[in-house]
Amino acid sequence: MASHRRHASADPVRPPALSPSHRPGAAGRAVVPLSSQCYNTSAHAMRVSKRFHVVQKGMLTGAATGPWATNARGKATASRLAGKVAAAFPHERITAQLRGDGGKKNSLRLENNFMLDLNHLREEYRNGDAIYRHFVLEHARMCERPPIIDALRRTSILFKYACFPDVYAWATLPVTALIEAVWNHHHQARPRRQQPSPQAVRGTVSRKPQPQYVELIACLERVLNYAYTGAAQALPRQLMYGIWAGRSLLQTGFPMLWIGLSFTGESGAIPSVRVNLWPLDQETKRPLTASKCAQEITYGVPHYLGYETLFYMQSELSRMPADLWRDASLLGRQLRLLARIAIRCFVDDTVDLVHNQVMAEVKPLLAERGSDEYPHARARHEALRSWEATEHPLDIGDHGSTLRLLTMAVGA
Repeated sequence: MASHRRHASADPVRPPALSPSHRPGAAGRAVVPLSSQCYNTSAHAMRVSKRFHVVQKGMLTGAATGPWATNARGKATASRLAGKVAAAFPHERITAQLRGDGGKKNSLRLENNFMLDLNHLREEYRNGDAIYRHFVLEHARMCERPPIIDALRRTSILFKYACFPDVYAWATLPVTALIEAVWNHHHQARPRRQQPSPQAVRGTVSRKPQPQYVELIACLERVLNYAYTGAAQALPRQLMYGIWAGRSLLQTGFPMLWIGLSFTGESGAIPSVRVNLWPLDQETKRPLTASKCAQEITYGVPHYLGYETLFYMQSELSRMPADLWRDASLLGRQLRLLARIAIRCFVDDTVDLVHNQVMAEVKPLLAERGSDEYPHARARHEALRSWEATEHPLDIGDHGSTLRLLTMAVGA
């Protein structure tokens, strides 16, 4: 940043050459550019805390999955979230925030991040005063020069005072309109009324919706998250690409939804999702979900497992081949399929339980190769992997082979 200085002895970033044995650090630059970003300062008004935006908290997803809560704590959480949604949707809350403080502070902010390597600075420049005068002020002056200012002018769009925050509401209107339509027709217990205060803490838990509408809400909430934060990690890739939203968002900036979503009713305004067209995991053939993280954080892992199993059952029933078990009635075929799914889920849950417990015991021991317990821990780990790879892990196996692997894995 002070490279315009011509005299070598006065240049803080180019100290005099020293022999290798006397250099304070490895050869390199004293100032290393790391990253830069340019944004509107109203973005700071989107946060309700230092960590999260309103649209990052999964409020709607948590409220939508509340009807599956079984214990007192879960039901209380579901009631609290239902009250918040009854008062105002997350997108309504963040719009209010932006039109408040965000409407007053909406200037352009150019932010550059550098790393200063003190090893490559002369001794007299290794203090706060010198760094401020020779680096910070120099950089500020450089940013005011025509090459920088002209480039910003060519690429910036000016809005009237307090107009910029509304851009978010305008750009996300299709998403928020669909969120409201899905919620009003498939989630809420009664017609939604705007409460006098957006801080309502209790509400009537919505009726238990079909899982595909929970997942649609979760997907739309993640799309809204992406609109405000630009964080692509908020979009579960496999599911978002399955419903066409992922590719369209990243390529055009706007979501597009697949043929599984349609609008029905006399007015053509009721969102409808065909569960038999919901994307499946290519390996497990289970329905892909976007609500897992929100459910496990809000209500716990067992809550999500029960919900996901129900979704799996409904998905399998909707895809049941017409020629499956022709000797049985439709009800009999459905019951057989549900029984098969229940057994499969029981086996999967049992394998997960054993895996998690065994790994919790052997993982610390596997990190200590020189310990006396290492050989036994490694043998348990190998037995666990072999047992999980068997076709029927809860079967005894030929001559008890599967049972022996399980016994070795649990360390019995």
